[in-house]
Amino acid sequence: MSVKIAVKKSKIPAEVRPLLGRAPVLRSEQVDAYEDFLALVAEAVCPMDTLEWILVKDYVDLAWEIRRLRCAKPGMIDVARKQALRSILESILEREDFEHAASRTLEAEVKADEWYTDVAVKEELLELMSRYGVDEDMITAEAIALRSRELAQVDLMLASAEKRRNEMLREIGLYRELLSTKLGDSTKVVEGEAYDIALAPSNN
Repeated sequence: MSVKIAVKKSKIPAEVRPLLGRAPVLRSEQVDAYEDFLALVAEAVCPMDTLEWILVKDYVDLAWEIRRLRCAKPGMIDVARKQALRSILESILEREDFEHAASRTLEAEVKADEWYTDVAVKEELLELMSRYGVDEDMITAEAIALRSRELAQVDLMLASAEKRRNEMLREIGLYRELLSTKLGDSTKVVEGEAYDIALAPSNN
């Protein structure tokens, strides 16, 4: 962690820190990355009171959730690639291509495993697929099709989180406008009282 980031973190008031709660990170995520993100957003927004700190924390949590969901989509596709490859191989393998099993399904399963463990087999399969106009982009396309329902659900979750994040940013702006108005009114009252005192007749 850089000294600059450490300095930023130290700006979060000690009395506010417990109110912000734990960082909403998964085991696969880095707490320091979240804390750095919170510090950077706080530096940009410059929260002026406890409520603004809470609003900033809510904004950062939503932005973090969006980041997580966006990272999840490629992962979901990658996980489905083997299944997609197996499906493609099952549709193009001919009897003379069988080496390990009498069943087309089992042969496709074995070759899909070897794709990830044996470079020579992968090259052979790429050559075989090219005869049918199939390449790695088509494997990805098939993987997307296999996970289309789940990906659509993630998109809905993303849209919801993005909407809530943007609303939270507007909430911070509205709160600041309200606070500015209240401070302005208070200043007028104080100035008015000072003016009245200045005009008050002397008893001397």
